[in-house]
Amino acid sequence: MREQGGSMGGKKKAKTVEENARVLCSDALTEVFHRLPARTLASCRLVCKSWMSVLTDLHYVHEHLKKSQQKLLLFANDRTNDRSLAMVFTDDRGSMYQLTRPMTSRSLFVHNSCNGLLCLGDSTGAVELFNPMTRESVALPIPMYTAGSSQFSSCNWHCLGFCPSTKKYKVVHFYPGAHIDSFKVRFEIYTVGGSDN
Repeated sequence: MREQGGSMGGKKKAKTVEENARVLCSDALTEVFHRLPARTLASCRLVCKSWMSVLTDLHYVHEHLKKSQQKLLLFANDRTNDRSLAMVFTDDRGSMYQLTRPMTSRSLFVHNSCNGLLCLGDSTGAVELFNPMTRESVALPIPMYTAGSSQFSSCNWHCLGFCPSTKKYKVVHFYPGAHIDSFKVRFEIYTVGGSDN
């Protein structure tokens, strides 16, 4: 009976050592990730599921953004034959690279940004969230009120934010009431990443 007990104790100890080694490797890997530029991290997500899990974790993304010295410059090109969004990234070492993304819509503008995501809009009222590092985007449903449908288009605005308690992004769409002299503002809220969009 003692030998079996010792054997089980040995298995538990080996399992604990293995778990500790995994945690240590995970901590070291996270520290390495923190030192890499976001452009490199976008490629690292494709290596394996565990790396994808770490690199898409919202807490990790927030911490990486806080430590990052990377700056982003945006240039919107609205020529008929060349509608594009050009993004220039720089880091603390002076390294620079550029991304260009073709755009199909007219009058593109950036509403705001949050945690590295851009909230983009256009004159039709269409809105999308765009991650310049991964080049992924999500189009939001067409708003109930769109800029092209009213003379009060300058009052039509979207704002992207992050809710720490639910760990979800929210986009608030503000638009005027039926009469401009009533000073009433209406809004819709979209939740991104959940089922209550």
